Amino acid sequence: SLGNLLVDALIASGLVRHRTTVMLGAMPVLSLTAIALGRSTSFAHARACPPPLLLSASRLVSRAHSHAPRGPTAVCWLMCLMATMGVVDPVRQAFLHREIPSGQRATVISFQQMFVGGGSVLGQLALGDCANVASIPAAYVVGGCLSLLSLPPIFLLRSFRRHTDAFVPTTSP
Repeated sequence: SLGNLLVDALIASGLVRHRTTVMLGAMPVLSLTAIALGRSTSFAHARACPPPLLLSASRLVSRAHSHAPRGPTAVCWLMCLMATMGVVDPVRQAFLHREIPSGQRATVISFQQMFVGGGSVLGQLALGDCANVASIPAAYVVGGCLSLLSLPPIFLLRSFRRHTDAFVPTTSP
């Protein structure tokens, strides 16, 4: 994926040696791109649609299409947001896989996924309500601001200075 290619390039260049460095660098970028997407002029007048049960199928499709990010600016910000997520997610997963002993890995990762899933549901409900009350762009801005809350736990992980935080050099076959 593009995210893996970016991380590999950063490691090869010697700019990063730790997983938390990548996460600390990428999370503000993710937040700022979400905020920029919400502030994008080509996306600024979109409003959330009413709940799907209130619309016929044809009106729902036409309405969803009319609220998609439009214009090159919004699409570029959306692509940047997705690329940044592509950087953060594999690094976070690799960190967990290296940190947790293999005998406990499945249990801990399942437990972690349960909380991520629950947080996603709550976040989507809250941001969906924000989109209905204010606008879709406002929901992107709020989501970008809220994603900054992930920085303190990453700083805490970094302070442990564990060997599992370091990238292991790989040799090509």
